[in-house]
Amino acid sequence: MSKTIKFIMLLFVGGILMEAPDTKSQEGYYAFPEESPEAKYVPPLKEGQTEVEYYRSELADLYKLDDFKAKKNSYVLGLEAMCMLPRKIPTGGRYTLLDVEGQGSLRHIWETRGPETATFEFEMFVDGEKTPSIKGSFPDLIAAAQRAKQPYVLNPGGTIPKLSHNFYLPVPFEKSLKIDIANFKDDNGLVFLQLDYRLEDDSMKGVKLQQKGKDSQITLAYKPDSLVEATSSSLSLQNGSPGEKATRTSLLRTIKTIKGNGEFTLEGPAIIRKLAVNNTRAGVRMNVFFDDETTPAVEVDIADFYGSFKGTAFGDKACYLPMPFAENMRVVVFGATDQDEWNFEIEAEPVQAFETDWGYFHARSDHLFGASGYDQFQILNTTGRGKWLGMSLYNTQHDHGGGDFAIIDGGTADPSFLHGINGEDYFSFAFFGKGENFPYSEAFSNEEGRMRLHLENPYVFNESINISWGVTKGVNPRSVAYWYQQGAKSNVLSAEQSRGLKWKVFGPVDVPLLADGNTPDVSDSENLFAALPAEADLDAGKPFDAYHIMFTKTNTGTFNGWAEQYAVGGHLNLMYIYGHAMELNDHMHMGYYARCMMAKTEFSVGKAQRVKLQLSYDDPLVVEVNGKKVFEDMELRRGFTTQTCDAVLREGDNKVVVKMLDTPNNNTCWAGISLRVLDAQGNRIELSQ
Repeated sequence: MSKTIKFIMLLFVGGILMEAPDTKSQEGYYAFPEESPEAKYVPPLKEGQTEVEYYRSELADLYKLDDFKAKKNSYVLGLEAMCMLPRKIPTGGRYTLLDVEGQGSLRHIWETRGPETATFEFEMFVDGEKTPSIKGSFPDLIAAAQRAKQPYVLNPGGTIPKLSHNFYLPVPFEKSLKIDIANFKDDNGLVFLQLDYRLEDDSMKGVKLQQKGKDSQITLAYKPDSLVEATSSSLSLQNGSPGEKATRTSLLRTIKTIKGNGEFTLEGPAIIRKLAVNNTRAGVRMNVFFDDETTPAVEVDIADFYGSFKGTAFGDKACYLPMPFAENMRVVVFGATDQDEWNFEIEAEPVQAFETDWGYFHARSDHLFGASGYDQFQILNTTGRGKWLGMSLYNTQHDHGGGDFAIIDGGTADPSFLHGINGEDYFSFAFFGKGENFPYSEAFSNEEGRMRLHLENPYVFNESINISWGVTKGVNPRSVAYWYQQGAKSNVLSAEQSRGLKWKVFGPVDVPLLADGNTPDVSDSENLFAALPAEADLDAGKPFDAYHIMFTKTNTGTFNGWAEQYAVGGHLNLMYIYGHAMELNDHMHMGYYARCMMAKTEFSVGKAQRVKLQLSYDDPLVVEVNGKKVFEDMELRRGFTTQTCDAVLREGDNKVVVKMLDTPNNNTCWAGISLRVLDAQGNRIELSQ
């Protein structure tokens, strides 16, 4: 299939490749693992206290805005071998998962693998250590985290269905943190990993996590004791946070009733600690306005907002996410029938004033009718300053390869891009595991609903945040996003308002590889992108075949010249570019091997001018403006970078062509580019199409 688009893809679930013992394997059949033994954390409950009540104190001061930068690395290790390529990690080898400089802390490691695969070791090098201060297998480290006495998290980690391992004990660093996996073995099969961490954060300054012992005898403890005790007295998480103690003694409880459609108002200043309702029904909407604002901060389908969840933030038709306001809070219900009666049970904590470092609670429902198969489902796109907590997601069906993607502060010179793996992995489960992982996540099924709250590491934004989710063609997903933001006014942009430039796209095609059979040969850009068709041939609509190979089954499709796809703001996501040429249903993941693609956009400006192009990307690329190469970067990177280059636009019509490689790195197999066109002062230039 030389000179054609060879798309090799093997189906996987969670962390295991499914064998092909019979003809069913050709149709993508596979067996899910049985329920795995759980090793959940057992919290030290007080007499009469439930597990949910214990974890609910984690919500006490969520409304306080933060200043750190949330980051994320994600991997599927071993998938290249399932794609008929040599293994990247040899037996006994190691692989670096995280290597960052600055001050901050690791906040979460999630991992899953096949049920029979061998165990490897994590090694953590803090602040330039030559010898890792933390070292052990993941089960041993999780068990040690559960035994550790510490004030930082209520749930330090555990093993939940199915084969999902979570480690939430913070690992602080002041200069750098490097995390390797060591002693990798051929029979590790597929290993899926996600690491959440934060930078530019001094909240644990001077504190160090220390290890004693090894294997099952590992102990973990924070030092020095004086700093840990000071933190403990200020947070008091193990005994209930200060906010929780206040609510126990000063809560005001009231019932408000709405018959049919209507509204009620509460007076402040106060923090709503519980907003419960007796009934939920799909199609009925609830809007919440704070402090005389005319646009709702909460704009949700009441059934999806409350869901069927039984956990920390939502349980039995009650919301426990705190909602502070200065003057008043107005709740409006509409879309109901005259026979409907809504009894709202409210618990409010009176406060002296709305503090300057507080944010208002925001929530928004969204619904996509008929996914395209190549665009992502927009969960949230908003501007301003705040922190994103997470979301509930419904009706995504089978979403392997369809996972989370976040763009933070995308309209600035220093954007962040956080990309996950598969659907259930984002929710800290695997293999479609169901259950509770309080206070962080809860899962019923893809259709009934799943929830993830980033309590361990909220996504802090200062200019904007965009959250999206990959879904297969024809799916009708629904979502509810939860976040806190400076100001009661909604700054949410709809999917239509978020639409950026229209691009013409094509790919992927093969690239030349080095002798190891894995690494692309980036020594010469013309050779790297030689398999891409000529721009003129695509303009003429000439057909180019596309292939997607899964086990012994080949999926085929044809690009008749370019396909068209819109950017979201300045961001063009090509993770699912093959969706333009074929319907892969559940088998949409892009693969784990090197390939390249290209994209073209045309726009007009009012005058000829010299501009700066701000480019964000994570793989080698070449950029041409009006037929002239203006930028080339052939470095194989581990993650995203943002660079600028000069270009000249002519009055009237202009053309930008991007040829880009895509390889696996710490964003799994993400593909695409962000483009901002700026004037000499760094201001965005208006482009028309």
